[in-house]
Amino acid sequence: MAKEKVKCYCHYSNRSKDQLGIDYHHPLFLHASDAPSSMSIGTPLVGMENYSIWCEAMQLSLLTRNKLGFVDRSINRGTFGPAYELLWDRCNAIGTLSVSTYYSKLKDLWDEYDSLRPPPCCDYTKSKDYATHIQYQRLLQFLMGLNDGYANARSQILMKSHVPNVNQAYAMVLQDETQKNYSR
Repeated sequence: MAKEKVKCYCHYSNRSKDQLGIDYHHPLFLHASDAPSSMSIGTPLVGMENYSIWCEAMQLSLLTRNKLGFVDRSINRGTFGPAYELLWDRCNAIGTLSVSTYYSKLKDLWDEYDSLRPPPCCDYTKSKDYATHIQYQRLLQFLMGLNDGYANARSQILMKSHVPNVNQAYAMVLQDETQKNYSR
């Protein structure tokens, strides 16, 4: 299946391409304008009120750059085989945030959600159950939003006998990121 995808994306012609057969139609091709700072879409995300508009604009921008597969996970590190893994890492890094930036943005969205939709007013047991459920949902949202480089940390956190809260999981993942940065 991966070989069929390579055939679909590689066009063997006289156009500019490298030794792996990647030309500007291939998802792993990086143009000079494909930098994190160049991903401006003209519609800043300001919260829930414009999320759907921003999402459509972002998807269109990624689609025109042939990079949507990195976000919707239809292209993963093994899609094109081992020879292309470094190129995949380079392309995938365009949209990669540090863990602290990712968590801060996610926490801002959660805070805004909480201000727009406060927890229900009910007895102590129901309120506690609701808070526990929301915390677990946020833990899963945080962990599932991490890129594939944190798959081991994600698995270790989810396998714990006592599931940590979001802040504890963030600290564990941040420690993992720090160790990765020191080992480079």
